[in-house]
Amino acid sequence: MVKSVTQIILVFALALTASCKRDSGSVGISTLFHDLAGARNYQEMKGFYSHDTVGILDGAIGDGSLTETQCRYILPRFDVDTEWDEVDTKVSGDRATVTLRFIRHPVENMLGYSQIFKLVRENGKWKIDIEDELRVVLQRQRNGSAAEYIRKLMNQ
Repeated sequence: MVKSVTQIILVFALALTASCKRDSGSVGISTLFHDLAGARNYQEMKGFYSHDTVGILDGAIGDGSLTETQCRYILPRFDVDTEWDEVDTKVSGDRATVTLRFIRHPVENMLGYSQIFKLVRENGKWKIDIEDELRVVLQRQRNGSAAEYIRKLMNQ
């Protein structure tokens, strides 16, 4: 009888522990964007983006295609004046997508806009991955079509 009660308690304790366990895959995703809001320049922002994303930008800086200031404007903007709702999060291993809806943003036309961010987990930390998008933008810039757009952004 004592053995049966002990087994029942053990099974109950294991079931309770399993039901309380959080999905460790999504830990850190919510804080990523809040922490990024504190970054003041490109050097600080780099820590929140994937290795491949930073590699592309640093390469563009190295070959004179972009400046650090331009990189700061190309990257998605998060600062103390930005607020958002996390609409959806999907995690699959070391990759995730997060959909944010902006409810307060320094750029007025961003209000109400929802944006999907691709994330990768590197060394246990979630990072924003915009490598593919940057390749397209930089190719256009090298072709001359985005250069004028970036200059206009810088002059506003």
